[in-house]
Amino acid sequence: MMKLKYLSPWLIGTTLLVTQVHADMTEQILSEIASGERSIRPEIQSLKSVQVPEPADLDLYVKDKKNAIALGKALFWDMQLGSDGATACASCHFSAGADNRAKNQINPGFARSNQDGTSNYSNEFDTDKGPNYHLNTSDFPRHVKADPKLFISNVLRDTDDVVASQGVHYSLFTEAGEEELLPDPDGFEVGGTNTRRVQARNSPSVINAVFNHRQFWDGRASNIFNGKNHLGDADKSALVYQVVNGKLTGTNVSIDNASLASQATGPILSNIEMSADGRTWTDVGVEILSTNAGTSQLQSERVAARTRQILAANPLALQKVSPTDSVLGKLVDKKDGTGLSVASYSQMISAAFQPEWWNSNETITLDDETSHTQMEMNFSLYFGLAVQLYEATLVSDNTRVDQYLEGDTSALTQQEIVGFHLADVEARCLNCHGGSELTFASVGRIKVQGLTRNRKGDLIDEGFNNIGVRPTLDDLGVGGTDPYGNALGYARQTQLGLYDNPNIDDTEELTADLGNDGAFKIPSLRNIELTAPYFHNGGESTLEDVIDFYFRGGNFRTFDANLSHPIIGYSADRRSESLITGLGILTGDLLDSGPGLDDADKASLVAFLKALTDDRVLYSKAPFDHPQLFVPAGHIGDTISVESDANGQAKDILVEIPAVGAEGGDPLPTFNQNLVPTTSVSASE
Repeated sequence: MMKLKYLSPWLIGTTLLVTQVHADMTEQILSEIASGERSIRPEIQSLKSVQVPEPADLDLYVKDKKNAIALGKALFWDMQLGSDGATACASCHFSAGADNRAKNQINPGFARSNQDGTSNYSNEFDTDKGPNYHLNTSDFPRHVKADPKLFISNVLRDTDDVVASQGVHYSLFTEAGEEELLPDPDGFEVGGTNTRRVQARNSPSVINAVFNHRQFWDGRASNIFNGKNHLGDADKSALVYQVVNGKLTGTNVSIDNASLASQATGPILSNIEMSADGRTWTDVGVEILSTNAGTSQLQSERVAARTRQILAANPLALQKVSPTDSVLGKLVDKKDGTGLSVASYSQMISAAFQPEWWNSNETITLDDETSHTQMEMNFSLYFGLAVQLYEATLVSDNTRVDQYLEGDTSALTQQEIVGFHLADVEARCLNCHGGSELTFASVGRIKVQGLTRNRKGDLIDEGFNNIGVRPTLDDLGVGGTDPYGNALGYARQTQLGLYDNPNIDDTEELTADLGNDGAFKIPSLRNIELTAPYFHNGGESTLEDVIDFYFRGGNFRTFDANLSHPIIGYSADRRSESLITGLGILTGDLLDSGPGLDDADKASLVAFLKALTDDRVLYSKAPFDHPQLFVPAGHIGDTISVESDANGQAKDILVEIPAVGAEGGDPLPTFNQNLVPTTSVSASE
């Protein structure tokens, strides 16, 4: 092993002195709490104190909120929504709102870019760790240092491959409405047999996501829902159809506080996550509505022309639902508990939405001369709003930390209380994971702060940071662009003169270093014990490793003798570098923040983080109960060979997630429990 590079003996001696002084930090914190000298910052209250964001004009679209929530829950968990008839939204969000699968979960680096923002995507997997690889404990952390707490320590292992979520096999949606199976263009295959494809970023939890101002790691799902896709007001061509003065009329809608609705429309059409390549929302509407009871003659003829079975007759027809399900229990088919007794999604839509959005007898003829009903054309509108209303019920506001903040001082152990105070001050966790939501990417924070802020000379989007998880060009995050080439980041839009930023009142911020590139949405810390792997690249598997990451100040920064360790970003026009202030280094020879933290502090921080688990989430109790689900967890075989199914694709290993009623069930297994156990760590990939 190469000799580690350290700084001067003077700095080492200083660090040792700090560590010695630090030894009594726990005792000091407890003493300051007892004397009243120390308290948690007042803006951090129980999550129960925060109003759940909701569109101001929701009543214009939804006539019965309870029915809309039921529709949203059914759609979210229904495997029939995937173009393969086996993939649901929940397939990537079934465990504490996230994904704990460990086999066939690697993406080779699709999000890589060049400095000018153009794609530099990779489809080359690490050796022996390609499609259908089963991750093991020694694969983490993905970036390994000889000393995990020392920023300048030698790197033993590094990879740009991302641990994420598998979706569908590659196929092409044809004009005839069929799916043509083709070789995977991006290398998701074993021995010439297509495996399921894996998305480019780790799946964040949908629990508490309703508090986020924007969705996805890069914020591309707008707070404004246009009824059609995730692009908000940027897509002027997004039309939904409303009956106006008795006539069916195409119109643009702009629904605020609806980023979950925007987000929900994305995966359904993704050729990695849930869809055959080329499927549209109109196609989805036809598939979901056409085989239901009571379909029109037009719909029946279109479906009859297809050569494949699309959907069964009723919602959740392939899955069992508990009769005590907190939302769907009253709709359960009483025969055997499979599917809902309601005949069709058409009926559920009619019961949930205002009639001017679905009851017209007129049809719309598209450019390809196909005619469609209003309900088919508006299916994305129903889907987005209904899924949002369901996900808005997934609020975990009864953790032991919430109980402590509500006045129950016995709710937390002494170690957890110390960890809470460390997170608030010395470790600086709550400087970003702030407010009751424990993220500054929240609607509430942005309502007060605005869409941008100046952080130590960096103009950045509020709620987004580049903390050096990966090199900036591995994934631009909010520094990327939408399909029209528009910058996702409001900070970059400000400096380009494309956003009239109310926060900017002088030229200093217009010429500040730009912090957008490589910056990602700050996730909430709630239920973090259950949502590994962590970060946008899934690079850490344990909370202890996450704390080590923050102790050392990240993975990727520059280094020089003057203790200036910025992250390299790029200017608004991408012609020059723009230095981004990195994390504070909390321990070790480069200590530049606070008194220096040690293993006892790490243990206290981890204990606090685990106290943010809501037992209702852990045991799938209402509102976190759910229908049965079968999730593909890799394929029969390994990275060398796989078994093929009847269609010539890699045969799935299906794991049953049993239906759970309002009273809950067994505790959720964790990601680490699904890893193959190993005892050694390789020094190279």
